[in-house]
Amino acid sequence: MEEIITVSSGQLKGIRLPELGAIAWLGIPYAEPPIDKLRWKAPREIEPWTGVLPACHFNNSSVQFIQGEPGGSEDCLFLNIWRPDHAEAGLPVFVFLHGGGNIGGSGRDFQGGELACKTNSIVVTVNYRLGAMGFFRHPSLRTGDPLDDSGNYGLLDVLHALKWLHNNIICFGGNPGNITLGGQSAGARNALAAYLSPLGRGLFHKLFIMSGGLTTAVTEQSEEKADDILTELLIKTGMVSTQDEARVWISTQSADKISAFLYRQNAFHFVEIIRETGLQMAAFPHLIEDGTVIPIGGFDNLNNRDHPSLPIILGSTASEFSEFTLWDTHFFSLVQKEELAGNVEEKKLYEAAVQYGSDLYAEFNVEQTTEILLSAIPEMPIYAYRFAWGLRDGVIDPSSVFLWVPRMVQTSPSIQVTFPVSRKDFLRM
Repeated sequence: MEEIITVSSGQLKGIRLPELGAIAWLGIPYAEPPIDKLRWKAPREIEPWTGVLPACHFNNSSVQFIQGEPGGSEDCLFLNIWRPDHAEAGLPVFVFLHGGGNIGGSGRDFQGGELACKTNSIVVTVNYRLGAMGFFRHPSLRTGDPLDDSGNYGLLDVLHALKWLHNNIICFGGNPGNITLGGQSAGARNALAAYLSPLGRGLFHKLFIMSGGLTTAVTEQSEEKADDILTELLIKTGMVSTQDEARVWISTQSADKISAFLYRQNAFHFVEIIRETGLQMAAFPHLIEDGTVIPIGGFDNLNNRDHPSLPIILGSTASEFSEFTLWDTHFFSLVQKEELAGNVEEKKLYEAAVQYGSDLYAEFNVEQTTEILLSAIPEMPIYAYRFAWGLRDGVIDPSSVFLWVPRMVQTSPSIQVTFPVSRKDFLRM
């Protein structure tokens, strides 16, 4: 396979990774930069470039907190592609969507060269808009275009990237008829939302869902949150002094003036306001039931029985809640004082909290998701897993064992937990 290839927008020059036996094309633009007037708009087709575009380094992440400070860029719509360094064509394609609560993360979080070589496939990771740049629906921004008005810009980015891959992956030796869409946490929820969306039909053929559930937000939730953000911006920028004054300002301004104010704001201001997403998206409602990108009623629409029956793998980890529990104010204060690992009672309490949270998370993300899918599409081939690496003695450092909860894998009797195919075979199905 040559490092220089030609895609629909021009030529790209990748980089060989001899230590892996792979070739990578990194930082490929798949849409126009969503900046200036394209902020809070559906992604636009990338304009062709002249010459050979270097694709040897990761490009900008979406705006987010990076090491405690606002970072990234609104110019963030890039994807990364790895494949084995040989001439074989028609390879299966695995597209991975990163996690991070849809307020953090990027395509560089998972570097797919090793997986591509071990599975003889093509691995793709995607940057998409996050936070209020990716999921923001406010009445003042309405244009009359259902895609531009949806508020689901991050999900539209994912769908646009899938369209780009559908049209171009053959140039990298991939099979556009064998694309698996996967993701972790928020990325897994985005993948399921792409399956739910009528705009995702035909763009992928299998799903690999890691710790993600069937969650959407109604427009009222998202617009209320957008108003809260607007209120904080008005106070932050000195336009008003109090929330009451902000509400008066909002109620007396035209949509054009409110829209102009929002467009003037530095994207980092939005990052500073949205500091968490919440386990059920309550702190930052996204994946909005706008009626175009995501149907009103969310995943209840699966009962219409017009969704394709796609093979799906889904699961969670046996100690899923170890980090969530660790960030609880009670336990985190003990960790800061280095008092958790040596405190028998607190360690037991921590382990109980992790076990309860992990079981609950698995029930919501795996068992309930499976039951909903099978109820709507009984013929859907579903494989479930529980990932338990690290729970055996000697696998991890004993000093950090309090972060894990050794336990027997338990599942609902109605769910058969099985993984009858390897990753490589699933990709080739």
